[in-house]
Amino acid sequence: MRVLVASHPFSLRPIALAMPVLVACFTVEAQEAVELEAQQITAPREIERGNGSVDGYVARRSVSATKTDTPIIETPQSISVITRDRIRDQGSLTIQDALRYVSGMRGEAYGFDSRGDSSLVRGVTPTTFLDGLQQSVGSYNNTRTDPFTLERIEVIKGPSSMLYGQSSVGGLLNLVSKRPQAEQKNELQLQYGSFDRKQIAFDSTGPLDDDGTWLYRVVAIQRDSQTQVDHTKDNRLVFMPSLTWRPNEQFEWTLMANMQKDDGGTTSSFLPHRGTVLGAPYGEIGSERFVSEPGFDEYDTEQKALTSQMSWRLDDTWTLRQNLRWQKSKVSYQTMYGWPP
Repeated sequence: MRVLVASHPFSLRPIALAMPVLVACFTVEAQEAVELEAQQITAPREIERGNGSVDGYVARRSVSATKTDTPIIETPQSISVITRDRIRDQGSLTIQDALRYVSGMRGEAYGFDSRGDSSLVRGVTPTTFLDGLQQSVGSYNNTRTDPFTLERIEVIKGPSSMLYGQSSVGGLLNLVSKRPQAEQKNELQLQYGSFDRKQIAFDSTGPLDDDGTWLYRVVAIQRDSQTQVDHTKDNRLVFMPSLTWRPNEQFEWTLMANMQKDDGGTTSSFLPHRGTVLGAPYGEIGSERFVSEPGFDEYDTEQKALTSQMSWRLDDTWTLRQNLRWQKSKVSYQTMYGWPP
């Protein structure tokens, strides 16, 4: 073998190399084939439910648009689903926080308001439902639903009065509560944030027996917090236990209780343009300015509710469903507004 090596840019000289050759001999003996025993691996198929949990941000089924567990791709209506994972990853503290990135929707139509969640769907205020049942009629007569108690938030765009009766022509919100799950899961959440916000939240679910006939879930929240407005609190206490009886694959009955008490005030100060947006001779008015009367101003709410949801699948075509809620709400709302002359 000859190899040319460049020793100078303008001259090449051959160099002869002797390379040894190694020859190896192998002997292969035939052996009998070994037959392995057949292995069978089975795993339960993860089937998403229209009112159940979702892994990630994309939901594939919904019960809001048709009141049946139907794939979203087969539903001829515009549906947006905000899953529990998305609510958590966005750090949403309220329902209107979670609705900020929904197309065709404005999540904070009334701004920062401690009295409730405001939003617009296609330019119109939507009707709010909880587990398929209307949550409120009018304004300021219910407690504010906490996102930690929800499995998902579904936005149905367009009129839906054929299914829900009196509702907005722009669309509706259906808040889906956390329900008992067959898999044991526990979550403990600790928060500390702006305005001395301190919150502890607990969520536990799983089976009560070996057969999974009885399932439970307990959600609890306690919060002690101030707000960006002086003399205005945002305290909350929630206890939401639920129980599911599932004797077979065709029948399921869930009872959900919700006890909530909020201790708050009014953050809607209605400050004037002059001093906030525009300049003022006496200086700027801060967003923390409180215009009501300390000790008088309050927005305290208390709620007790019991919801029953039953589903009985008769065959592949027919299913009987029953939704019923008893609810009692109490609101104490008193405040004073500043009004320009």
